[in-house]
Amino acid sequence: MTPLGRLDIGASAGLRSRPAAVSPCLLCRGTKYLCGKPSCPVLMRMGGILKARNVLDRMDLQGSSPPGLFVGRYGYPKVLVGPMVPPMVGDTSAMARPESWYRMSIKDFVDMMSSLVRGVYPVRVDKMDELGRFMDDIHDLVLSSSSAYTDVTFSRPIQNRVTFSSDVQPFGPIGPISDLDISAGSTNVRVERAFEDNELKAVDAMWELYSTGEPVQVIQRALSAGMLGTQKKRKLVPTRWSITAVDDILAKRMMDEVTTFPELGEYRLHCSRSMGNLYAALLIPGRWSYEMIEVFHEGSVWNTWGGELSIGADAKGPRGRTTYALIGGCYYAGRLAVLEHLKSIKKLATAVIVREALPSYLLPVGVWTVRQGVRDALTRRPMKFGSLDEAISGLSELIRAPISPITQRSRVIRFLRTQTRMTSYM
Repeated sequence: MTPLGRLDIGASAGLRSRPAAVSPCLLCRGTKYLCGKPSCPVLMRMGGILKARNVLDRMDLQGSSPPGLFVGRYGYPKVLVGPMVPPMVGDTSAMARPESWYRMSIKDFVDMMSSLVRGVYPVRVDKMDELGRFMDDIHDLVLSSSSAYTDVTFSRPIQNRVTFSSDVQPFGPIGPISDLDISAGSTNVRVERAFEDNELKAVDAMWELYSTGEPVQVIQRALSAGMLGTQKKRKLVPTRWSITAVDDILAKRMMDEVTTFPELGEYRLHCSRSMGNLYAALLIPGRWSYEMIEVFHEGSVWNTWGGELSIGADAKGPRGRTTYALIGGCYYAGRLAVLEHLKSIKKLATAVIVREALPSYLLPVGVWTVRQGVRDALTRRPMKFGSLDEAISGLSELIRAPISPITQRSRVIRFLRTQTRMTSYM
């Protein structure tokens, strides 16, 4: 019998012929251009939905940044960097807290996030020191533990370019910065301590911040701003990359501890719903393995013309993975949430996460929704079962999609069922 840890589970993700074929959009999500077009037609269509008329064509903007920071990836290593500022003054901190977004409607959330104007300035990621006061202001913004008053002057009028992404929350209009002045609030002393320690490795700084209670988004922002790591290795990190990097690094650190815990003694199924998504977390007695399955119904954002169902999956056994998950940052966001829960209950388990996106999930809102969805599900009282088949039957009652194509796509479930059949002959 081949052990799960040696299966190349992460290499499949729907690329082989199986039921409920994966649409190219689900594997691409606007990043790989698998359709052959120079830009994503799905995201282009969505970009015209919102109109931030109250700030368009302005040459200056005053407002309280949540705090928010944008670091682009196009043109890397020379990227666009700057604050995200709403046209309002006061406490805007909720705009930077995913914990406060989860119960919002998708319309209210997108309306809120699209009000954040991106002021941008071209910066080479490894030449931050050459920008003097601009980067000092950016670092002050990231160090702020509350909303920071921000005054931006633009070299050209603000343009209506609302941007959607599978990894990052929506961004609002954009304008090139000619002058920037930030009056930060109180300082986050833990982030400041990590910033001032030029000999602390970035991975150690992330773990120290996380272990002392800093939210994941605060750590991601500090990494993006080039504020973590040894002095010679510090550089700006695009926002999209920093999100997955932090999810991945924290999970790997946590895995070392979780794998020492005793195995869970029962099958548990947790569930949560938000913004047209269902998140089901199935915890199975056994050693650590993890799988993320995404089911997109026809009419949902990444299955606009892909057929009745589009299913993508990625997984890895106890030995971990060496390649990037084909379903993207959602895989890493969900894994972190699962490991957080297992650490809190001091149990070891195999985890299968099923995300079901309904037609009401019209717009991509970022991987934060998976992290928060799985977290929220795992705080809720689980349904408990005595066998894998009973747990799968319970899952089938939660979701709208038929269960058969999901279980056929799941490498973990198929392996566990095969293992059970083989042991029955021993």
